[in-house]
Amino acid sequence: MIMLLKNRRFFSSACLLQLLVFIFCSNASANATNIEIVTENFPPLQSNDHGKKSGYVHQTMQEVIKIVNKTHPIHVSSYRFLPWKRALNRAVKVPNVLFYSLSRSPSREEQYQWLGEISIYRKALFKLKERPFTVSKIKDLKAKELILAVQNGGSDHIYFSGLGFKSNKYFQTYTSFQQGIKQLFRGRVDLIPLNILTAKRSTCKLGLDGSQLEMVIPLDDLSKPLWVVLSNGTDPALISEFKSALKELQENGIAEKYYKENMELWDKIPCD
Repeated sequence: MIMLLKNRRFFSSACLLQLLVFIFCSNASANATNIEIVTENFPPLQSNDHGKKSGYVHQTMQEVIKIVNKTHPIHVSSYRFLPWKRALNRAVKVPNVLFYSLSRSPSREEQYQWLGEISIYRKALFKLKERPFTVSKIKDLKAKELILAVQNGGSDHIYFSGLGFKSNKYFQTYTSFQQGIKQLFRGRVDLIPLNILTAKRSTCKLGLDGSQLEMVIPLDDLSKPLWVVLSNGTDPALISEFKSALKELQENGIAEKYYKENMELWDKIPCD
């Protein structure tokens, strides 16, 4: 009988402890700010390979979230890789949306809360070596009636539209830069803007011959650092904490460490 009473007391205490833990976690979850992450598949910055997320921007932002969570509880309600234009629109229309990696421009300045730079970015127009045409200036593209592939809603779309290039006449749009590369190799377009650092390996990763890419015109106006943003309507205190956490990781070298590790792996992708 004494042993039975002791067991009952033990189980009662254990149940009470589980109940208290459940209540504590429930309260913590209830008080947490729900945020969602939207981005596009852009290796080696951020990528989603059959549910496995990777990339140096992805890793850095996961660390940022851990730091912020210590003082301002947050809960990532969703983490989605979307077509670029859908990701842009989501971050414009809905509060508490974390979005990366985005080039900063006057037309976008008021649409987001800019947290900090997250990656270098150098862009240029590429063609296939086998194509016989030569160009050295952007104005030559119209004169030679060359067709570009640009990402729908992306900075290059805005840029060339601003220069008077018309859709379906001087350029075609695509959802992801991977689709644009395929269009180039299929002969449907003549040129495509790509990140200089990743163009060759991105092509090889698609099973295409990256050595056939030839850089023809650097796009200095589009070669600006990429940023992380939060959507308008997000709590200013949370915005401030994200800025501080990102700056901390950049100053202590963690962000640079992730960048170097990922670029070393990226450069090992076979391209023969």
